[in-house]
Amino acid sequence: MQERMVRADGLWTRYLEEGSGPPLLLLHGAAQGSSADVWTRNLGPLASHGLRVIAVDQPGFGGSDDPPDFAPSYRQNFITPLLDALGISRVALVAHSQAGGLAIGYAIDHPERLTHLVTLSTGSIMPPTPSGEMPISEAGANPDAPEPTEDVIRGILEEQLYHHDLITPEVIRQRLDVAVGHNHEAWQRRIRAQRAAGGGGGLPAWKRIAQVKVPMLAMWGAGDENLAAQRVPVFREVYPSIQAELLDHAKHLMQWDRADEVVRLTTEFLAS
Repeated sequence: MQERMVRADGLWTRYLEEGSGPPLLLLHGAAQGSSADVWTRNLGPLASHGLRVIAVDQPGFGGSDDPPDFAPSYRQNFITPLLDALGISRVALVAHSQAGGLAIGYAIDHPERLTHLVTLSTGSIMPPTPSGEMPISEAGANPDAPEPTEDVIRGILEEQLYHHDLITPEVIRQRLDVAVGHNHEAWQRRIRAQRAAGGGGGLPAWKRIAQVKVPMLAMWGAGDENLAAQRVPVFREVYPSIQAELLDHAKHLMQWDRADEVVRLTTEFLAS
């Protein structure tokens, strides 16, 4: 695995890369401490299937520069200059959590740049439960909250992981390092931008999926607090042509909880 930097849309962007072959781009979610490092358990196993696997720190996360615009639309549009900077014309895209909503928008706007789309743990693309429940989004976070501590990071991981034995001191330190300082300021600005954007007045992400024209696989952990266990059956009814997987013994960070199964399902889907 190589750690590299590339300049895209004027921003220095950190990414991790392993393997060679058809390109596979991995996008992390938006929780505090998120970065390309959430994929370190997956890069090698994915690359072993003959793929060039790239995990990127999105603008305003990890070791990448802050964006000029903290609205989610900027990160969605950033995918094109990133691919251009990496010399990639078409790519398979795997997006975790909030990045899944960005990936849906990108697939609709730029189907010519994608070969496949995989989403993990993305709550916004599931319809409400039969009783109409929807979980609270990150936009409900307090943008004036102080910098996170080790206990805060541990709490986030305990909430997002089924297997708490994966929460090591090294993992907590790594995530804390990219959740403080200018990254915390970026998180605050991102929350404010999401609040300002509101619902945007358009169709919710789960209704926009009908406009996606590239092959799509969606996965969720059965223990995720985004109510996946109740909402995935509704998703399957609404979108019977999309492969939807609900994995037991997994929560929000399912690429950690069920790393082997996520790799197997992803590579089988890419090969189909």
